[in-house]
Amino acid sequence: MSFQIEVLPYEDESFISWFTRTAFENGTDPKSFALSIWKQDSILYRDLDRYTPEDLINKLLKYSSLEYQELKNLTLEFLIDKVDTSPTNNIYKKWYLITPFGQKGKIRTNGIHFCPDCLKSKTPYINKYWRLSFYIGCPIHRNVLLLKCPKCNRVFSPEKLNYLQPHIYICSKCGFDLRDSSTNKVKEEVQTFQNSLTLSLVRDKVITDISLITKNDKKDLFLTLNIFLAFIYKIVRQPIRFKSLIDDLDISTNYIFNKVNNGTFSRLDIKDREELLFLVSKVFNLNVTEIIKILNKNSISKKIFKQTFKTISPTATYILTKLNNNEKKSKSPTRILKRKKRPKSKEEVNKLFEDILPYIPGY
Repeated sequence: MSFQIEVLPYEDESFISWFTRTAFENGTDPKSFALSIWKQDSILYRDLDRYTPEDLINKLLKYSSLEYQELKNLTLEFLIDKVDTSPTNNIYKKWYLITPFGQKGKIRTNGIHFCPDCLKSKTPYINKYWRLSFYIGCPIHRNVLLLKCPKCNRVFSPEKLNYLQPHIYICSKCGFDLRDSSTNKVKEEVQTFQNSLTLSLVRDKVITDISLITKNDKKDLFLTLNIFLAFIYKIVRQPIRFKSLIDDLDISTNYIFNKVNNGTFSRLDIKDREELLFLVSKVFNLNVTEIIKILNKNSISKKIFKQTFKTISPTATYILTKLNNNEKKSKSPTRILKRKKRPKSKEEVNKLFEDILPYIPGY
């Protein structure tokens, strides 16, 4: 058995985009399609763009003429393996630069983004690179990517569309045409930095115009990026405490970041991520010697620098070896001298006794 109509994926298309388009071309909706192939539609609630398990792909191969690797390449897994250094074996928790899909408690934490102008193409689809958290603007139209329907505020969810609305650009809740969404143009510096990061990710080596890292190594680049995103995020939200450091790094900003329970970069909304990436791009134009000099000038100790991250990179390791240890030594607790108790002399006891004699009845 095979699909009635075989849909060929684009090179940069995401898994959920290809699956949704295939469902529509075969006269059904994504949920019904998932139910017929995998015997359950709840699978679509998984983050299949990040990672699609082998058993799900094997079941798809019974219906599709695509090769195993072609289906696997629709996910971001091949990119994760190139740069990830996490010790965990849980693929869903492995990489820190993919926007999370779903909710954390009652807070919606990002998901699938879209460019309204890209959806106007003859055959619209979802670009898998839009899931990268540093991917702020469309490189073709230079639009800041969108997450929600501007009419009903529903998160972009093409996998929830039904067969009455067989178009990937339709809001799954209110039916609004997302191609009519308005958006801003991304900052030029952010677009340039984003493009450099993307090229470094997909190529074999880091491109040469990134000054900060000490090794021409992708793992070093993206781990160092993650470290500085956390570090800069910390200091710009404490502008009084770190004023001198902010001035020396030339990252002063009037932007007010939204408050979130978990302030990791991938969980911030795209406006916060654009501003933070803009600031970090300025820091990445400095070389490592300049960074160390500025950090030491502003008494940023190893402890302060390292407080903002859990992972480590060769560049961060090198910076730590050059930072001063100017932590104030804690003072020893003040010793409280207790007076030694001594027995009173006979004369003192007799004197006290004489003082209380008038108060003793019948004495």
